[in-house]
Amino acid sequence: MAPATKAQVIIESQLKSQIDVFCSSGSGSCGLIIGQALEGGRFLVAHFVRASKDPETHTASPDGDPQRFELDGGGSGKSSPGGETVKNNGEKDAGAGDRLVDGTMDSHWMLARKRNFYSCSDVRDLTAARLPSLSRQVSRLLPGGLSVLGIFLTSPAEIPKTSRPKLKEILMDISSVIRKDCPALHQDAAASDDKVILAFDPRSKQTNTSLYLDAADAKSITKPIPVTFSSLSWLALHTHFNINLEQPTATQQDVETVLEHVLNTFTDQVTKSVCLYDQRCLEPSSVLKSATDAVEVSMLVPMPRAAGWEEDEGIAVGGEVAELANGHMAFRGDVVGRAYVAQGGTVGFAEKVVKADLLRSMTTRIELHCEDNLVTEADEQEFDVVHELPRRVLAPLNIPDCPITLSNYVHEDEETRESLEIFVGLLDMDAQLSTRQLITDVEHVPSQRDVDSALESVSTHSGEIEAETGVAGEEEANAHGHGGAVKVIAVDAQQNNRMQNVMVVLAVVFAVTFALYQIYLFVYAQDDSPPSTSLPGKSEKEL
Repeated sequence: MAPATKAQVIIESQLKSQIDVFCSSGSGSCGLIIGQALEGGRFLVAHFVRASKDPETHTASPDGDPQRFELDGGGSGKSSPGGETVKNNGEKDAGAGDRLVDGTMDSHWMLARKRNFYSCSDVRDLTAARLPSLSRQVSRLLPGGLSVLGIFLTSPAEIPKTSRPKLKEILMDISSVIRKDCPALHQDAAASDDKVILAFDPRSKQTNTSLYLDAADAKSITKPIPVTFSSLSWLALHTHFNINLEQPTATQQDVETVLEHVLNTFTDQVTKSVCLYDQRCLEPSSVLKSATDAVEVSMLVPMPRAAGWEEDEGIAVGGEVAELANGHMAFRGDVVGRAYVAQGGTVGFAEKVVKADLLRSMTTRIELHCEDNLVTEADEQEFDVVHELPRRVLAPLNIPDCPITLSNYVHEDEETRESLEIFVGLLDMDAQLSTRQLITDVEHVPSQRDVDSALESVSTHSGEIEAETGVAGEEEANAHGHGGAVKVIAVDAQQNNRMQNVMVVLAVVFAVTFALYQIYLFVYAQDDSPPSTSLPGKSEKEL
């Protein structure tokens, strides 16, 4: 029997500078702890997110418009010891400074507006920071393997026991919000959800309070936990999941409902898939190792059942479609996944975090699409409507030799620099982060030819709704061609039915007219004197 692992919090040693910053703030700071939770109560801290206030006013530009961004006058990327330009994912790129950003060569931007963080010198100040709401936003943008581990704050003294119930309440709210936001990752209601509380002394910049508890258990009590600093090593997991879904839909279902059904089927496929690591099938209990700092994970999807569709809201088993399900939906493409495990992690844990990233990524795309009111009643009334779900953009943490990237999801009409509001303003990443560090080519917008092809395909079915995804990873782009962000092409079934009725009536009228004309020719063919071709009132000579 393996010895029990001692519960402890291990903070990346490179984060001491970040701790110094928020401890040096005269008004104090508070926020979320980001990292990886392991079995036995071990917590690996990779990032701190300070709670910031909503942006109010920005520095005005000469023309009077609010200026949120400024040009980055720095060099083209980071330099390696050999003098080569290094991309943020560790790959060498000699032309990183010449990449096309927002349609302008060498136009790299930084966030110009000043960030305003919530002040905190006491537990009572945490309420104003709205940490549960912040945890929901941040959790959506984390890669697989990383999660919200808990909360931190600055406090000149140890947190008294009388204030700890308030901390427990906040952690329980955070746990509940995150679980509800992505139910596919938290289907076991009885599972524990350990969270950490860290309080830093602004003078010594060391922890004076470190506690943890099970935020999913109302009867759980806070327990002390030791804190250490160490250099953490991470193994990156890269994957892409191929989607090819088709199923009937009901005419009264809006796009949001259809996407919900897509998500359910997608979740089922991802959950039942088998993972290969660098084309190897490994035992779940074995330690995942690699000669590099990244492992390519391939997903083997089980074949669909031949019996037909499961019964769901009027959709019958055996392929027979009930009266309500007189439409058709297709959803296909590649979804890029990113996950990270600490060195020494098992294959079983790697599979868990890779699948979690795919599920959280697709859930986030669909929810953001629906929350931004991109699916409107007017769209539903159009004959052909194209909805594009957000595509993924990555940004690296400002930690040397750390492969971890955080995500943002952008719509087709958003500029690349808009992501800085999320990475710097929300996720509290390096204030000097610019668009030159962003990894924007991990997913691509499909070409107009692909969209036209999908529209042509969907128009051949009555009431068909087709979702076209071509989200190909940077590594797969050369082999499979550039992919695109998720697109939904909707066709109104009722309008299709009305058009079909009109076409039937026109066909009947044409058939009757043609039959009468044939009878007319047959009758006059029996007469020796065919009818005159002269116009009325005109003689043949005049003609």
